[in-house]
Amino acid sequence: MKTNKGITLVALIVTIVTLLILATVSIEIVDNKIWHRADATAKEVNKQMEEQEMQEENLINTWEQQPGKLAKSATFERNRNNSKPIVTVTPSNITTTTAKIVATGVDNDGDTLSYALTINNKTYGPSQSGTWSLTGLVAGTKYYYTVKVSDGYDTVLEKGSIQTLYK
Repeated sequence: MKTNKGITLVALIVTIVTLLILATVSIEIVDNKIWHRADATAKEVNKQMEEQEMQEENLINTWEQQPGKLAKSATFERNRNNSKPIVTVTPSNITTTTAKIVATGVDNDGDTLSYALTINNKTYGPSQSGTWSLTGLVAGTKYYYTVKVSDGYDTVLEKGSIQTLYK
């Protein structure tokens, strides 16, 4: 007489179907919890943003209603919407002992820009011009520089390096 000591095909199919049903239910529960949490978080963030905007508007209105106190002005509005300067730095005229670094900046707010150059721990500026003629450099040496451009509200740092020519 032959005895089967293995799992039958029917038992295997029932087990697989049961596992599929359990997996589907588990995924649905986890998925619903994640969506509910994300939805609640989004609502909370929107509520906080609305409250912040109302507080800012109330503060501006309060300032306008108090004679002799700080009033809403074009300067205040510009500070709230200020953009950073856009800066381009161009090294040129590099020789064995000299180099020229030119920084050009654009500020969309119309603010006046000031420029400063730091090269090997020596600072030139601040000035209204972004042009520096460097002399007394050592041939074949790499110099690291930082150009600092400020509009009075924001500061932009541009870093780079120049290599003097070999003799």
